[in-house]
Amino acid sequence: AHASASAGPRDTEPEEPEPAAMMAAGTQTGSALAPLLEGVDPYRHDRDKTKSLSRTEAEHAFFEALDLDRNEKLTRAELSRYPGELRELRYADGGAARLFARIDRNGDGHVAAREFRLEDAEWRALDKDADGALLLVEPPHAFQRERGLVLPGSEWPARREELVLLPPGISREDLMKEFDRDGDETLDQRELKARPDLLRVLDANGDQRVDQNEIANRLARLEDEGVRSLPDDFLGRWDLDGSGVVEPDELPEAARARLAAD
Repeated sequence: AHASASAGPRDTEPEEPEPAAMMAAGTQTGSALAPLLEGVDPYRHDRDKTKSLSRTEAEHAFFEALDLDRNEKLTRAELSRYPGELRELRYADGGAARLFARIDRNGDGHVAAREFRLEDAEWRALDKDADGALLLVEPPHAFQRERGLVLPGSEWPARREELVLLPPGISREDLMKEFDRDGDETLDQRELKARPDLLRVLDANGDQRVDQNEIANRLARLEDEGVRSLPDDFLGRWDLDGSGVVEPDELPEAARARLAAD
């Protein structure tokens, strides 16, 4: 992808062709783009509710991923996070300055959303069936969609196929200690009132109760998937009780020791 300023009136001389370095991630696969897009909700950009993203809608989603400070414009540093040749923008040399100058054609020091474009080669790599849109196959739970999870069959780049809001290495005993208030070795709606998302993903048979086997089966699957199935954001990963705040006892011992040292 690269950004190019909206074209003004053409002069008498032909435009200079775009250099190869402007192609950015033109031939990158979805797997290379997935880390950049992690956490972006693609469904929010599906303005026409077709369960797919047009090229323009996809560009808006990519722009959101790059716009770290949410000020609706990209600095050279933000744009350098894009895979491919645009990574060269991170270097403080003349080549990087010239590259950004070619992208920032009006010389205002940033790239606006209207200037950002996905290159043809890149769009073709993403739109595998060439139907002009990126198919979105939605996961079952809202918290998964909000964090950008898509299911197999989607054309939206993603590095994970499952997402459960649990901390790494959590055990069945940890869950029961936190939530099993009546000591009956099951978790019900009342006990998981603050974590309805856990009830939905752990309750395999849909009886609104989570038993020991359901917990064991889910945790075994998470262990196989590793951290790819767990959230990357701090609150989503460590706020086990759903309070909206990560308490010290929700962090691993090593993290608590580091915080104490600081």
